[in-house]
Amino acid sequence: MRDATTWDELLGQMEADYEFASAGGVLTQPLWTAPEGLGPIPEELKPRAQQLLELQRAHLAELEEKRRNVKKELRGVKQVPVIDRPPVYLDAEG
Repeated sequence: MRDATTWDELLGQMEADYEFASAGGVLTQPLWTAPEGLGPIPEELKPRAQQLLELQRAHLAELEEKRRNVKKELRGVKQVPVIDRPPVYLDAEG
């Protein structure tokens, strides 16, 4: 993420990152840190920032649910016995 000089630019970058990630993209930039020197967020941008926060929280909840499902599936796979002998029958027809 390039340095934002205004809250509007910063929110625009964050919204673009959200859209990219929610469409399945993988963000490669380092962990986000708040830029210095912007000051408090202007009142007129607070609803936009709040909406973005709610979208991010919802996306995080979806990812957590997917993680839990994968964890359950992996537990099931680990319970499948490993057979270390060759198969007894050969399906020659298909």
